[in-house]
Amino acid sequence: MAGMRNYLQSLHDEVADKGIYVGSVVVGGLILGSQGHQTLSDSGFVASEFPTVSPDTLAEHYWRMLKDREVLELFEPAV
Repeated sequence: MAGMRNYLQSLHDEVADKGIYVGSVVVGGLILGSQGHQTLSDSGFVASEFPTVSPDTLAEHYWRMLKDREVLELFEPAV
C-alpha cells in the first residue's frame, strides 16, 4: 500500500502541470451488492460485522474527485 501511495504521489507530481489528474479511492470494506458481499452473506457470516460501502457513495467520490481535481487520495469508509 505504501508503494502504491508513493507511486501515485510521484505520478501526480510529474503530470499535474500537464493538466492530468491522478487520484485514488481506497475501499476499506465490502461493497454492498457485490459478489464478495453476497458470498459473505450466503456463508452465514453476519455482514454487518464488516464495514460496508455503498456503490453510489463510491460513484459520488469518483465523480467529485474527477470534477474538482483537488484530492489525491480518499478513503471509504473514512478513517
